[in-house]
Amino acid sequence: MQYFFSFLLATMLGVTSFAQNGNTDSLKALLPNVDNVEKIKVLLELCWQYRFINADTARQFGLKALEMSKDAHLEAIEAEALTYVGIIHEAQGNYPEALTYELKALALRRKIGDNRMDSL
Repeated sequence: MQYFFSFLLATMLGVTSFAQNGNTDSLKALLPNVDNVEKIKVLLELCWQYRFINADTARQFGLKALEMSKDAHLEAIEAEALTYVGIIHEAQGNYPEALTYELKALALRRKIGDNRMDSL
């Protein structure tokens, strides 16, 4: 019985890992084929998907999305990228760095009138 549960757990973890990798592979394949705004959104989704797979890779995707959103003056997406990068730092225990990004995100959200975070 113990072997059955071990096998079941290993199978479930393998399927979850495959599904995540399949999703990230699909997202990566989209990158060369989408325009600027959609590319930033795909980068953000990759950042979010990689947060549990590889935090360093997640942060790279998030920082690229942050850079592109700043260049394009897309403040709402920039705020989202700041939040994601902050969350990645927080998950790794880099609390001062996380706070820096998350406070920038909060300030930007307030500036553009996005008050979703004010109720927290």
